[in-house]
Amino acid sequence: MKYRLFAGLTAALSGCSGTAAPPPQGQPPAPQACTTLGCTSGLELQLVRATPWPPGTYRITLRVDDKSTSCEGKLPLEPCDRGPTFHCTDASLSVAESGCALPADQHAITGLSSKATQAAKVSLAIEHQGSIQASAQLSPTFQTVQPNGPGCEPVCETAAMRLQLR
Repeated sequence: MKYRLFAGLTAALSGCSGTAAPPPQGQPPAPQACTTLGCTSGLELQLVRATPWPPGTYRITLRVDDKSTSCEGKLPLEPCDRGPTFHCTDASLSVAESGCALPADQHAITGLSSKATQAAKVSLAIEHQGSIQASAQLSPTFQTVQPNGPGCEPVCETAAMRLQLR
């Protein structure tokens, strides 16, 4: 009886590491304890500026290999209760907006989220008032992530990049 309690306690404490001792012969294996952390597959681009974003209309185009998707919107952002200001041509891309409850000079575009889980090459173009304000050629590295440990769901393919804009 002491062995079963110890084995159960060891399995519970080891989480998903799979380091618990095997059960005695003839006994079913102890259930694997997994936490419930989540993750999201895709490409995350964090956009950082040293100065405030200028007001006006914006068009952001992200090309992942041979597929191009664009989003359009404006700064200052719409009031928070109206929902997102930026709208994309495809649901596989979204714009992270920040500051809708703050003064207009603090409104910002803080990032992009793409549902792409692999890419050989990625290009980004940000237009402000019809002129290219920033562009970048990127080579993201995707990693398999299991936030709850080996053998536990979910399994995500992610890449994250931070882009410093002028």
